[in-house]
Order: sequence, then C-alpha cells, then structure tokens
Amino acid sequence: MASKDLNLKLEIDSQFANTAPLALAVRGLCQITTMSPVEINRTELCLVEIINNSIEHAYHKKKGNLICINVNISEDCLTIKVYDWGEPLSDKLLVSKPKLSNSSSSSKLFTNGRGLDIVKSLMDFIDYNSNNGTNCFTMVKNFRK
Repeated sequence: MASKDLNLKLEIDSQFANTAPLALAVRGLCQITTMSPVEINRTELCLVEIINNSIEHAYHKKKGNLICINVNISEDCLTIKVYDWGEPLSDKLLVSKPKLSNSSSSSKLFTNGRGLDIVKSLMDFIDYNSNNGTNCFTMVKNFRK
C-alpha cells in the first residue's frame, strides 16, 4: 500500500439484508492489501458479527436506524470503526475472555451469542466506547510484513 492512507465511509440502514453487501465492499478493500484469503475471510466475518450486533442489540432489530462504517487502510493495518446510536454494549461483554471451543466443529463456532468472542479471537485489537449517545466499535487487523 502506498504511504498515503485510504479512508472510506459507508452507511447502511439497520436491516440484516444490508450486512452482506457491506461485507462484500469491505472484502474488496481487503483484497488490495497484503492480507491472505484466510485473513480476509476472518475480517469479513468479524465485520458481519459487529454489524449484526448493532442491528440486533443496539437497535433491537428495528429498521430505520443509521449504522456508519469507517474503513482505514494504512501501511501497516486495516482499521474498521462501526458506529451506531442505539443501546450501548454492556461492559461485562467487553471484558470477558473469549470462550471459543478448540473443537474443529464449525457448528459450535456459529452459535448465537458468540459474535464478540469470535471478534476478540480473530482481530489484533478491538476497542469499544460510548460517548454522548454515539457507540463506536473499533477493530484492527495488522498486515503481515
């Protein structure tokens, strides 16, 4: 990637049908980086999990609410920030350690309630803050050298 960062802002309405097109757009951006196909798949999965959490938990599955996604590609990493203006995440969910099974069974991995654990285990850095009604979930994936 060139020394200048690439920044992209995407906005969707809080509908599950909007998750897949958004994920495909970010996947396309990932393909211009040094990320491997596996890393791209994992990053897409994490984005889908966080968007779905915003729709389901922040907005309680109600359509008509804004979700904003900022994507930054720098020389060393991909940073994705997901903003919503719904109910904030519980602090308890954020500080718990990932509880993913060592089992190779993929059916155990995609069980309801495991989204944050998946994101915590696959991303290099996550952060969440809620300030004056704006919630922001940040995910960072470092590029291999």
